[in-house]
This record gives sequence, C-alpha cells and structure tokens, in this order.
Amino acid sequence: AEALTLLVVEDDADAAASLTEMLTEAGHSVVGPFHSAAAAEAAAALHAIDAALLDINLSGEMTGVELAEVLTSRWDVRVIFISGDVTAAARHADLAEALVLKPYNGAQILEAVARLGRTG
Repeated sequence: AEALTLLVVEDDADAAASLTEMLTEAGHSVVGPFHSAAAAEAAAALHAIDAALLDINLSGEMTGVELAEVLTSRWDVRVIFISGDVTAAARHADLAEALVLKPYNGAQILEAVARLGRTG
C-alpha cells in the first residue's frame, strides 16, 4: 500500500495515541495528533497532507465538519471521518471519502486509508 501523510485529529488522547501508533506502524507519516481543529488547521498550512482522519466532535470552537470544509476547500485534502456521531457523519457524508464509526478496530481504519491510497 502507498505510504501517505495523514493528519490525525481526535480529542480522545488514548484513541489519538493508538491511532497514531497504528498508522505509523503501517508505514504512514502522521502529522499530529491534534485535539482541536484550530491546531490541526495550523499544521495543515505547514505540511503537505494527503488525507485527514477527523473526529467530528472536537474540543474547541471548530467541529471536525468545519475543519473538513477548510481542509478540502483550501488544500484539497481528502477526509476520513472517525466518529460515534452517526447522525452528524451521515449529514456531512459529502465532505468525506470514508466514514469509520466508533468503536472501530485497526483493520477498519487501515482499510479506509488503503482505499484512499488506491483512488489517489
């Protein structure tokens, strides 16, 4: 599978750490993890990012949905939503190339990322 540079935005510290570790072990470069959209947006301005794994409900002012809008419009970053909020994810499905519902397992995340690598 193609190695991608992935932005990880997840406000649950344990989930963010395990996600980052799993993606790194799979050969991807990880920018983050960030717990707020503002920090992630600042990082996106500094790094060439292939795709972002975004939680929808984040700490701070901006939601993952708003961050997805910025990332896709400004930098053409592809988005995977990672969320337990099925309603919000479904309502904004047009912004994301994939949705992985919580609780998820590593295989689900890696498969969603692999699909991005194949379509890009």
